[in-house]
Amino acid sequence: MQFHSHWNREELRCSVLSDNELKKLVLQPPQQRDNLFTLIESFCLPECYITVSLDAIPVRSASVTLSTPTSWKACPTDKHVQPIRIHYGYATSSSTWNDVQDAYFDVSSTNCYVAHINLTQNGITGLSFVLQLANGEWLKDYNGADFYVGNGHRNTPACVEVPLSSPWNPATVQLHRITSLYKQNPFWMAPDMPEARSLDSHSPNFDLLCDVQHETVFVLNELRKTHQHPQQDLSSRAGHLKARSLVEYVAILFLADAKRGLRTTLFSTGTYPAIRIESGRCESLRIDDISRAHTCYMLASPDVHTVTGDLIEEVSHRLRTFSSRRAKMRSPEWTCLMSRHQPILKSLGFCTWDAFGHNVSEAKVMDTMEWFRSRGVRFGYLILDDGWQGGGDAGPNFEHSPEAKRFTDRPCLVSYGPNRKFSGSVSVLRDEASTSVMVWTAAIGYWGGTSGSACNLQTRIVKGTISKGLRHNNIGDTKHWEKLCEVPVPTEENLSHFFNSYFGKSLSSVHKVAGLKIDAQSILETLHNGVYEDDKKTMDTRQCSLTSSYRSAITKAVSSAFPESIIVNSMACGQEVLFASGVNLSPANVCWRTSDDHAFPDLEESEGMVVWHILRNALNTILLGEIFPITDWDMFAVNDRFAKLHAVARVLSGGPLCISDRTPWNGNEGLAFLRSLITSDGTILRCSDPGQPTVDCIFEDPRRAPRKLFKVFNRSAVNGIIGIFNLHDSAVGSNMGGSFAPRDIHCFSRTPGNVSYISWICYIQRNTVSAFHHCSNDEQCFLEVLPLDAVLIHISPVIHIPLVGGLAALGKPGLLNAGAAIAAITISKKTSIEKPEHGKLNLSEPSQFISAEVVLHDSGEMLFWLDGLAAKSLLYVLHDCKHIEDVTYRIVSDIKFLLVTIPSREPRAIEFLFDST
Repeated sequence: MQFHSHWNREELRCSVLSDNELKKLVLQPPQQRDNLFTLIESFCLPECYITVSLDAIPVRSASVTLSTPTSWKACPTDKHVQPIRIHYGYATSSSTWNDVQDAYFDVSSTNCYVAHINLTQNGITGLSFVLQLANGEWLKDYNGADFYVGNGHRNTPACVEVPLSSPWNPATVQLHRITSLYKQNPFWMAPDMPEARSLDSHSPNFDLLCDVQHETVFVLNELRKTHQHPQQDLSSRAGHLKARSLVEYVAILFLADAKRGLRTTLFSTGTYPAIRIESGRCESLRIDDISRAHTCYMLASPDVHTVTGDLIEEVSHRLRTFSSRRAKMRSPEWTCLMSRHQPILKSLGFCTWDAFGHNVSEAKVMDTMEWFRSRGVRFGYLILDDGWQGGGDAGPNFEHSPEAKRFTDRPCLVSYGPNRKFSGSVSVLRDEASTSVMVWTAAIGYWGGTSGSACNLQTRIVKGTISKGLRHNNIGDTKHWEKLCEVPVPTEENLSHFFNSYFGKSLSSVHKVAGLKIDAQSILETLHNGVYEDDKKTMDTRQCSLTSSYRSAITKAVSSAFPESIIVNSMACGQEVLFASGVNLSPANVCWRTSDDHAFPDLEESEGMVVWHILRNALNTILLGEIFPITDWDMFAVNDRFAKLHAVARVLSGGPLCISDRTPWNGNEGLAFLRSLITSDGTILRCSDPGQPTVDCIFEDPRRAPRKLFKVFNRSAVNGIIGIFNLHDSAVGSNMGGSFAPRDIHCFSRTPGNVSYISWICYIQRNTVSAFHHCSNDEQCFLEVLPLDAVLIHISPVIHIPLVGGLAALGKPGLLNAGAAIAAITISKKTSIEKPEHGKLNLSEPSQFISAEVVLHDSGEMLFWLDGLAAKSLLYVLHDCKHIEDVTYRIVSDIKFLLVTIPSREPRAIEFLFDST
């Protein structure tokens, strides 16, 4: 691997777990190095790790090895684990527990014990066992159950667990802080920030990795060299440049290798970190597959905001199953896709889910659209969410539907059209509401799958199986998804027939649907076991990936049916879906939901829920925003007590703006606030990138950190934007102070030190504004944020115009995303001008007059700042070569601003004309 790092390879290792290291760790005992054993499973426990090797299925011979990890000092040294015997039974295809026997351990090497098992019974499919230790105790799996290896009679996928060796040199490098992302359930990621330890702590420098959650897929580490003085303040102005040579950020990504049907996650036993490799199937893994798998990758950089993107670029080149955000935006197709009419990116939308849930109907949607239209609000698109399609009319009684197949646990898709709550075609809504209609679909049809008989499809009944790590994280959710589903058989021909019939022939051609929201995609990770059962005799199914097969078919069908419409991907944050999202840019791999719902129908949102939603989206975007150009932070209700907090977050996200309200409601506050999200012609102004936390907010949980505000930044064509949130647990009744600087916006942190900036500061709840002039990109402004409130800061760089002075274009103050109203600024010299009153004037000095043309995305009041010299040099403010009369001055925080009212007619541009003499 090539490092983006100024540290040497003695301090950082280029791969967390190379192929050779994996073989060494998994195949450590000498007797496992011959060709006798082909299958393997292993278990990492706090005291030791156990490796079980099998010759084949049926099993005739097995080897059990118990070892104590030595590479992590956190392992207990005062408790030596010495096994005496293994107490085991075996399972066959017809019975689960037979002929209990014992085998005894021999000492193979230091801290390594081996027991051999030779079986004479025919047809053995698996072994169940426990270990007895020298002190008389019995050693079992982490959940207190007996160990089980092999095939059959198990409901948890098999895995190989391996202790993780330290990725850096502990003699010279100190792990200071980490932020990780882990899977709470099959569909969604969540952030975790273990408590940071002080640099002068005597604790081992890797203890933070010993605190990670099960199913961790991404870790961002802050490392510092150990010769740094413990008391040095790296956040201070004086120590900032020196700190760059002492701080390095290391990103570690755990992969899903679709070519080998394996995925890897990180977890902790409580005493040492380990990786878990699994296929999703309830059968032992093959040693050959494990030794060749892509497991995890690491990259280092002094820049925390580029290291993840660099890592994603590197991994995408190696796996060749997905592409990075940078690669997508570099492709020629990107400009073409963005130039097409994309309502989801350019217009305010309405989604039916929060408003109606499964009880959505044509009448309710029509009444809602008419209510908004009568009040001057028009939507560019409507998302008809879950509950519209055949099989989806179960309403709140989710586990039962009269249309469901009798042998599945949940409703199945029984037709490619709407259910009886709609008049026959979704196109009626498009025509009556005068808006584009997108519809909700699920990756396997519906929550229970698709009825093969009703939809003329080859299907297979499969029961969901949940991984060991997900069981640990959320046992309640585990039971919720261990259900029988009727799954379309994953052959290329069958899946092509399914998605083309559904998306193309039905939704696009018949119902005139404009686009899709494809939900529940990561449910595919739970359905590997059994879906290929009938194919094992005719093909090698080890390297089959159900998720890859489905994603490939979805991408082709979407590109055919909706070539010009960006699709919303939801419940799709599992590794297999992310890393199988497609190499080439398509409408199916641009927009990604980054978190679970902020609330659910008929469930009132609490303070904790809104705080967690904002925090989760922002931190998840550190990873997901480097894979996908558009991140969707979910819909929200505009007539809600947390509406403004959610709206600020959505503006910062750079993603869609979509509301979901029940109507009617009393009062105009919600409608007035809604108009601050859209321009005068009804479009929305999006930021350029996925929003991310500022560097000082990545590694500390603002709910727990003392007096810590949470900051998210983004940028538009000219300006930057920062949102500052008070999300602390004790926020109720407690104002909190903090600061910001232009360098918090990543693109401004690299500008020359002599560039100044103007900040326009909007206090959301107070409905007040202030301003600040930064003489450099690191000059801080201090402010105070109310409990559960946000402050939006629009930061505009001051453009130095030679011989004239400084100009800053801050944007439209009436909009929540004010700075995005500025599209471009061009400075040029004039050889002649046309004076508004006297016509054309020829100049004797070609450089006497200088023009600053500002291209805009909206009309109405726009805010500008001129320094003293530029204000004296200003001759005219022109629109379409005509003098703008409506120009006033406004003083905020002792700073004088120019307020220009732009006519609504084209062009959307004005010109400042300066005299440079």
